[in-house]
Amino acid sequence: MISSHPAALACATHPKRERVAVCGRCGNGVCHDCLTHTGVGIKCRTCTGEKAPAAAARRRPRWLVPAAVGGAVALGAVAAVLALGGGGSGSGDTASDLPGIDQSVSDVPVERKLVLAGGGGTRIGATVGIPGGADKPVAAVLIVPGYGAIDRDAVMATTTPDGSADRLSQDLNYSRPGSPDNLFRDLHSAALGRRMATLRYDKRGSAESRLDASQALSYDDLVADAKAGLDALAQRRELEGVPLAVIGVDQGGLVAMRLAASDPRVRAVVLVSSFGRPLADVVGDDFIAARGDTGREVSAQLHAVAEALAAGRPVPAPGDISGHLRPLLPATQERYLRAVFGLEPLAEARAVRQPALLVRGERDTSTTAVDHERLRGALTGPTEELEFAGGDHNLGERGRRDADTMARLTSWLVTHIR
Repeated sequence: MISSHPAALACATHPKRERVAVCGRCGNGVCHDCLTHTGVGIKCRTCTGEKAPAAAARRRPRWLVPAAVGGAVALGAVAAVLALGGGGSGSGDTASDLPGIDQSVSDVPVERKLVLAGGGGTRIGATVGIPGGADKPVAAVLIVPGYGAIDRDAVMATTTPDGSADRLSQDLNYSRPGSPDNLFRDLHSAALGRRMATLRYDKRGSAESRLDASQALSYDDLVADAKAGLDALAQRRELEGVPLAVIGVDQGGLVAMRLAASDPRVRAVVLVSSFGRPLADVVGDDFIAARGDTGREVSAQLHAVAEALAAGRPVPAPGDISGHLRPLLPATQERYLRAVFGLEPLAEARAVRQPALLVRGERDTSTTAVDHERLRGALTGPTEELEFAGGDHNLGERGRRDADTMARLTSWLVTHIR
């Protein structure tokens, strides 16, 4: 029997039906009846062990046809709004609920908002950018945020909606709250200019990735959020077969390395301002640089706290630690603090086999040449370095990045992602 859809665009179980997504495990196309939402993305019923309903066993209710027509009109209107304006606040695709919606070809680049099912089921606000034209993008890039209250466009763009949970960069000499730097949007724009699709998202606890007041942070959830973004790129119909890469910024570099080591879909990794030393060393050195002798005392105390956490002891009471450290060490987030202070960047780097690009600003005092030297010695795949002349921790000077160096970054991706 001849399928009504080409095999590549048909459901593997029901060849007369158009697929609306692909299984994240076996890669087969699935229709609405065959897809199953799981905690790690969309799966087909074969991979989940569920039985797919037979096409002939279903009788259409009489109301289905007019309802379907009305639904198609409504969805068409939503698609038009999203394609023209990128979607309003809180609108757009829900990656786990509306697979295949609004994925038509546009002659100009478009942005479409979506909601990822992140770690622990947390809803993560995100935006996917697709270059215009009928040709497929040459690659798709996931942009992973780092420390602090960070939305999908800017570094430390707001005050801290997750202030009681994640304030590890607030008392340092860069990325201060209320001083936005549109690094993530600039990375997105540069990638689009080289015909790469992008996905960037609000870090959990920020903007549209809201947390309950009592919800604890988890480093594993940060990794799961990034994986949800990678899944969303891989499962979009217009990006089928497009190679994937990850750009990790600051702490996001460690998340990117963890993702690359565990997911063969990642073809290349860009580590922007990423540490090659344990977090206590990085933050401690920043305190010393910012506050001299006082900073040395704070740094020593921070290292003592990190050692205590590693030994399984609790976070000290606020009255027992320096006032400079209290915002960085909320007792309610002990599990998260134990995880992030226990991270060994070089161990993460040794597990990465893909080509990697190390990127830093020339004037960055937090991620230093020593960090790059350590990371380069640990990474096992081909590794190159790129330095932004005059750049700070966010690669720029007063939020402005050198266009030629940004072009070199995206050129490296195009060359190494294949």
